[in-house]
Amino acid sequence: MVFIMQVGFGLVETGSISSINTQSIILKNLLDVSFVNIGWWCIGYSLFSDTGNSFSGDSSKAFSNFEDGWLRGQFNLSFAAAAATILSGAVAGRIKFLPYCIASCTIGTICFPIVAHWAWASNGWLYKSGFIDFAGGGVIHLMGGVAAFVGTVTVGPRSSRFVWDGDDGGVVDHKPRGHSITLVYVGTMLLWVAWFSFNAGSTLGVSNGNWRVAVVAAFNSSIAPAAAIMTILPIQNILEGKMSVSGILNSALAGLVVVTPGCATLEPWGALVCGILGAAVYQGSSYCMVRMLLDDPVDAFSVHGVCGLLGVILAGVLSDEALIDRAYGSGYRCSNRGKQLGIQTLGSLVIILWTVGIIGTIFLIFRQIPGGLRVSKQDELVGTDFAYFSAYAYPDFKEKVREAKEQHLRKVELALRREMKKSKKSSVKSQEKTDSGVYKGSVVNKDQEKAHDPDVHSRGQKSFQDAHSGGQKSFQVEAKYQDVVSKNEIPNFSPSYFTSQNKSLVDKLMESELEQKALREQIDSLQSAVASLMEKQLGLTSTLKSERSTTQESSEKRITVRVHV
Repeated sequence: MVFIMQVGFGLVETGSISSINTQSIILKNLLDVSFVNIGWWCIGYSLFSDTGNSFSGDSSKAFSNFEDGWLRGQFNLSFAAAAATILSGAVAGRIKFLPYCIASCTIGTICFPIVAHWAWASNGWLYKSGFIDFAGGGVIHLMGGVAAFVGTVTVGPRSSRFVWDGDDGGVVDHKPRGHSITLVYVGTMLLWVAWFSFNAGSTLGVSNGNWRVAVVAAFNSSIAPAAAIMTILPIQNILEGKMSVSGILNSALAGLVVVTPGCATLEPWGALVCGILGAAVYQGSSYCMVRMLLDDPVDAFSVHGVCGLLGVILAGVLSDEALIDRAYGSGYRCSNRGKQLGIQTLGSLVIILWTVGIIGTIFLIFRQIPGGLRVSKQDELVGTDFAYFSAYAYPDFKEKVREAKEQHLRKVELALRREMKKSKKSSVKSQEKTDSGVYKGSVVNKDQEKAHDPDVHSRGQKSFQDAHSGGQKSFQVEAKYQDVVSKNEIPNFSPSYFTSQNKSLVDKLMESELEQKALREQIDSLQSAVASLMEKQLGLTSTLKSERSTTQESSEKRITVRVHV
């Protein structure tokens, strides 16, 4: 069940960003799971296990098959994958694959196993100090949220997010909207369902009274997000005068994160307090991130980092002593609230420093390499999907329109070429008639001419006129076509035409999505002008029927054709 969180994270992230980055988000989440699975088997589980010292396990269980603790090893593998995935949404749409994969793999195979050893292994220094984090609010969410903050700071905001306004003398927040709030909703609800297993399943069984602990954890996991949702509604109306569904969904996740450390040690009223404070703190943190010009598309730091820290602190303040003894065993908790709060604070600070030191080093190294950390502006504007996969996840409406126009223009060109071909054939046939009639008749003497049928001459003369007319028609159509092509008013309809045009336009994309939109509108207007020009100047008809028309500029008779679309 915990593994279902990967589906939830993927849906929340893809729905919260532009559709042009959907495939890259999906691939990154798949790589998270793949790298962490292999890394956990190689070294992660060994660092997490009860072997070694108070800092980490030794290498005695490297490449282990979990025979000595299959349930514990497999369950915490899902935790490691969840911790690694939190980073993905914070840097979506602008980070390169290599630095992201290295950072994510490091979180799942080194950062998480060692922190989990501190808090959950029988010989870990935080465990022996009485640190309360039953299901990973600090070990997983605080660490993952801090990694997301480090990534947000080092990678920088999306190029179109914060724009300097010289008139007002400040920065305007042009937050790109997510492409599907439905995906965000479905992903959030999947995370909520998986959270029951995340918290209640941390008992690793229901025997020996563990079912009582699991029931408390599951019930608190329902109270906290519900309280967070009810709290965020008036906060949004007071501060912004309107509601945001994405903010409401994030507040539900915030409530779940806050209650996670003390899910098995809190009374229901404590879970209610966690939900209320979680929603308020999330809203304040999200607002501060924008004020600091930090771009976190999914509010990963506010939801997981800040609320994870809050949950660890509240677990030390609000936990019931009897529930602590039931969850951890008698004698585990600290002697008084002050000491408990101190160990909770110390553990949180050490987790923050540990994560910043390792993940910050990785990102700073790549940042020193030109083009090593962040994708180019061109790739960011057209989307990482196009940059890496040369295709988008969804068929864009404008792309459909372009394809329709392309097909229409190809049909026009084919009709024009067929008309030219017919005109040439007509000219050849008329010339053959001329050779057998007018040409031969013109060299005979009058007596010979009288001996022939008197209609021969008239028929030959008519054939000559038809040949002249057909040749003139072919010449006029071909001349018009070549003239328009020479003026670049009709494009070359080769299969690579639109690809090359798109490539040239991509090269011209400059500073913002607004300029990109303007260039796309120019494409549409140019193609519309081409179609209109061909209809007006070439005048093709769907039946390719010839007719004579007289223009105001010249009394010369010419052939025109029209195409009805």
